[in-house]
Amino acid sequence: MERIGSKQLKAIIDACDKGDFKTFVELSGGACVPLKNQPLSALHVAKETPNKYGEAIKKLIGLCFQGIETIKTHIRKWIVRPVDLSTKKNDFGMGLALSGANAPPLEFCQ
Repeated sequence: MERIGSKQLKAIIDACDKGDFKTFVELSGGACVPLKNQPLSALHVAKETPNKYGEAIKKLIGLCFQGIETIKTHIRKWIVRPVDLSTKKNDFGMGLALSGANAPPLEFCQ
């Protein structure tokens, strides 16, 4: 973000980091500004394969500042894959059963 060098972008990021939603909205142009006129927008790319209905899938990869500069925030690729639970212990290292007859009473789940 330093490469962009915008004071407005730095102020928006500082407001986000502090959790100051009011300042974020004001710096983005106000509550009534259309999305197309706001300085920050979501940056999407289309995935290679469509969904089961043949529709293009948009993947969020970062932010676009003033429609010109891109800021990639999602730099890792995550893979969802099934896990074979039959080979794993289901006690999460606690040495007790979490389901079935040996499960702890509900007061321990709060």
